[in-house]
Amino acid sequence: MGRVQANPEPPGEIQGRSQFSKRYRKAKQTMKRTKTPTFLLELPLYVDWSQESRLRAHLEAARCLYNALLGEGYARLQHMRTDPAWAEARSIPRLKKQERAQAFSALRKKHHFSEYELHEYAKRARVWWIADHIESTMAQTLATRAYRAVNRVCVGKAKRVRFRSSGRGIDSVEGKRNDVGMRFLLDPNTGDGGFLIWNKEVIPALIDWLDPVVQHGMQHPIKYVRLIRRKAPSPRAPLDTWLQRRYTLFSERVHFSAVTACKDLSGRAFMPFAPGQTPAKS
Repeated sequence: MGRVQANPEPPGEIQGRSQFSKRYRKAKQTMKRTKTPTFLLELPLYVDWSQESRLRAHLEAARCLYNALLGEGYARLQHMRTDPAWAEARSIPRLKKQERAQAFSALRKKHHFSEYELHEYAKRARVWWIADHIESTMAQTLATRAYRAVNRVCVGKAKRVRFRSSGRGIDSVEGKRNDVGMRFLLDPNTGDGGFLIWNKEVIPALIDWLDPVVQHGMQHPIKYVRLIRRKAPSPRAPLDTWLQRRYTLFSERVHFSAVTACKDLSGRAFMPFAPGQTPAKS
């Protein structure tokens, strides 16, 4: 006596379900953050003494928050390594890539060792006086920076993490977008000036409009802004030169034109290339 399948699904329903799953996978792929071609444009800032002291306070708050995030991430890594499941995951042969990856992924989830979890901790750590200096978006970038440093130790690419001492400090901070937090805006009145806005600080940028590289960069929308602090070139350097060189603005911009590559982040060796060309080795 032959077997009869109970309640067989019509072919149309099976085809519709498969099409739905395809659309779901396609939508999930599009949800991932797309990478756009970018380049860096460096602009010096004119900082007076009062702004310099306030910027120093902002960077000190960023250093304290970064150390707290780095310490929390490293503590979670140590707890994860002392778990007996860590040794079991390491004992899995490397040929079994999927099984090994699932074991380590379960460990990370168990001990809350991920970039997202460190972002959640940054919300709780950004309190009191630190919240007066560091906004939420910058706290997330500091959490990402701390997680990457600890994750390098986790995967064996580094031996230890390096905390920022008060003497060493932290010399660079950045935002996530150019509409909130630290951002760079062009002067709508004159049209030839720009300002870095961070908290209550409005710092003018020194823009050389005769430079073709600067002209090309200012024609593109800004993704986010990074502030770089450099040490004085010499104790005997002139005061105005030292003030102009100590703080520098990095504006990363979306690239929509034919320029496809930038040679150097510092801007001194910034060279545009035509599509299909590769930069010559210096």
